Amino acid sequence: MTEVNKVECIRCKATHPETLYSGDDRLCVYCKADIAEQEPQPTAPEPEPTKEETLEEKARAELALRFLTRKRLLPFVERFNPDYQAGWVHKDICKRLEEFSRDVAEKKSPRLMLFMPPRHGKSTLASVAFPAWHLGRNPEHEFISCSYSGSLAMAFSRKVRGLLREEGFKSAFKTRLDPQSQSAEAWLTTSGGGFVAAGVGGGITGKGAHILVIDDPVKNRDDAESSNARESTWDWYTSTAYTRLAPGGGILVILTRWHDDDLAGRLLKAAADNGEQWEVVNYPAVAEVDEEFRSQGEALHRERYNEEALRRIEKAVGPRDWSALYQQNPVADDGDYFTRSMIQYYDREDIDHDR
Repeated sequence: MTEVNKVECIRCKATHPETLYSGDDRLCVYCKADIAEQEPQPTAPEPEPTKEETLEEKARAELALRFLTRKRLLPFVERFNPDYQAGWVHKDICKRLEEFSRDVAEKKSPRLMLFMPPRHGKSTLASVAFPAWHLGRNPEHEFISCSYSGSLAMAFSRKVRGLLREEGFKSAFKTRLDPQSQSAEAWLTTSGGGFVAAGVGGGITGKGAHILVIDDPVKNRDDAESSNARESTWDWYTSTAYTRLAPGGGILVILTRWHDDDLAGRLLKAAADNGEQWEVVNYPAVAEVDEEFRSQGEALHRERYNEEALRRIEKAVGPRDWSALYQQNPVADDGDYFTRSMIQYYDREDIDHDR
């Protein structure tokens, strides 16, 4: 019988057959087992969230987004325009439009005028997002939307109608389009509300409105300078547009000022003569005084037009259009010292050169 060599363990000092050793550390298998039991065990990894938990979180986030979309106008805008660059001015407009919507729902006959320079996002808010959002909350209400041309008003109408067709809109609101009435000129909801698009001066007789929106009623400088055009717009407003309002309905006028006698100018003059009172919010391109959200000299929306860009525009358009279109301060045709009535015209042969 072959004799097995025995080795002394350096830890327990016991002698064991060499077959109970592994490696050259001279630790027997019993001591190695003791050492292994005394070492801390690695903690078990956190269980990964189950698929059910992930879906539940997504559902909660979606419900929160739907609630916010119904509650606030700006989240509604951002949901359907992910790249929309909202500045303080857009947040302020949304807040005022939300209050306007509540006043209409409560039949308080609100009157709101917003003056804003070109290309600053006013129509996206007032003529597209706001009607869709308000109809989502009040599907039985009727809108009449007017602009300087019928084609522009119908372009707004198509965009509003498109929002109501979005799945995101349907998941947040119960308002639905009437499948039997979906033309761009006039469409209805299944709750009896609807949207009518028309150009300023166009026919809207027979239509009703809980909200009348007038967005940029003046097309260009030629129309602004025409006394006949200004008179025609005023006649249309007083005899046609205004008479379409439902009891307690609201009027929203959002425009770029062209002339001191434009529609906004006449409404302000009527208000000064004890006519309807308006909430007027003026947003000049460059602050002329320190305001709540910006200091004197600061641009209205730097992300779109900073101060340098606005200075280039001012030089390009000249002082008169800059004052009117961008600063919302149209200069009267009459000067500070001379009026048009003081200027008289004569034929050359009627002039007595000896006097």
